[in-house]
Amino acid sequence: MRKRVMQSLLLWTLWSVTVTSLTMSSRWATAQSAEELTSIGTPYKTVKGELIRIEGRYYVLKDDQGKELYLLVGPDTVAQGSFKTGDRIVVSASPIEHAMFIKPLSQRHVEIDLDAATRTIRGRLIKIEGKYYVLKDAAGHEFRLLVTASTEMVGAFNPGDDLEVAVSPVEHAMSIRANP
Repeated sequence: MRKRVMQSLLLWTLWSVTVTSLTMSSRWATAQSAEELTSIGTPYKTVKGELIRIEGRYYVLKDDQGKELYLLVGPDTVAQGSFKTGDRIVVSASPIEHAMFIKPLSQRHVEIDLDAATRTIRGRLIKIEGKYYVLKDAAGHEFRLLVTASTEMVGAFNPGDDLEVAVSPVEHAMSIRANP
């Protein structure tokens, strides 16, 4: 009797895992964007609020209830425009507060102003870790910058080179060149 109960329990567990994995894989395989993920019932949440500060790769958002949220903005985040402190935005975020899609609450921020969105870092290339360049500036601060196919590379670089890098607010390298 006990053996039969254990077999039934094991079969039920295997069946549950199989059904769950098939459901999740078909849901993720058919999803195309963060907006679609939100619309098909995945656990994404939509947050509206004011961008109160940018801390490295995090946007700090104050929602309509006054709660501060730290949202990770990564290379896979889709942003409709560039944002600055004080902007009102809508963010689709994962359960672990990773921003998947960001857009302005009003249409006045849709135009991308690349000059306003970037800053320049001058420093020595310490190492290259996959698609990230690690720079150390004159003050000793280290920056881990994402380099993608859209990064404008003026030359080839090796650790030890002095560089000048135009960087987005979420620490994506927009252009890299030798520092004169």
